[in-house]
Amino acid sequence: MKFKIILICILILLISIQAAIAIAPTILLSAVTSTGAGIGKTVKETFKDWTCQVNITGSPTIVTVGLEGNLDGTIYTSMDTYIFTAADLSAGQGVFSIIGQPANSIRGNLITFTGGTSPTLTMICVGVN
Repeated sequence: MKFKIILICILILLISIQAAIAIAPTILLSAVTSTGAGIGKTVKETFKDWTCQVNITGSPTIVTVGLEGNLDGTIYTSMDTYIFTAADLSAGQGVFSIIGQPANSIRGNLITFTGGTSPTLTMICVGVN
């Protein structure tokens, strides 16, 4: 009986761990200075929820980024677009999340990037099931 209880506890623990698997943060754009899509990154499994942190330097005045993804590694489609608010621009950082957009290959896209003095942008995302 004791063995069965321990086994059930282990199974419950394994199931709960599996339900919250996340990948390590993935750098999609690294200190980019011009608009355009980055190189696609394949993640270890298909994740459906994503959170991205976007850091800027050089005080740009308008910033729009996109997260694009796909399931088959070929054609990327927009999963979400994020426009920096005045507070984001002032802080030098914006964070956005996407729920229910499964993908196993993702890439960042710097859509709009104007103003500032030698601005750069880095986009880091993590996926969770």
